[in-house]
Amino acid sequence: TILKSTDSGATWNRTAITQNIVLKDLVLHGTQGYVVGNNGQTSSKELGEVYSTNNSGNTWSKVNIGFSNKLVGVDYKNNLVGIIGTNLSNDLVNPEFIVFSKNGGEKWERVTHDHVVAGWNDITFINDTKFIVVGRAGKAIMVEIKN
Repeated sequence: TILKSTDSGATWNRTAITQNIVLKDLVLHGTQGYVVGNNGQTSSKELGEVYSTNNSGNTWSKVNIGFSNKLVGVDYKNNLVGIIGTNLSNDLVNPEFIVFSKNGGEKWERVTHDHVVAGWNDITFINDTKFIVVGRAGKAIMVEIKN
């Protein structure tokens, strides 16, 4: 459930996401925003889902990022979107999951890296071309997006 207040928290209204997902993270800047979560299934059937809004969270639309990894965090700055999560179930070859979009979610690119952690926990943009992701066991990496 996503609740929205337009009166500094005096009242709250439920906003509509049509699917039943377990929400993990939400980011809003102005009228644009993203939410990530998972379908609530366990083991190999757990799939990540992304939703976006362009009307301050009044309505949400599902976004196809081209991957089904379990998702944990999202950040948004200008037209850049970053999403983190974990590798697919029982896939020990691929490192944990980081994707980004340079065009507001129209096209997504996966960040390849050699940093094996038990999963990424948080993401934040530090400027218009760089973001930091942090994971378990104190792992932190900076990703720079090239044009």
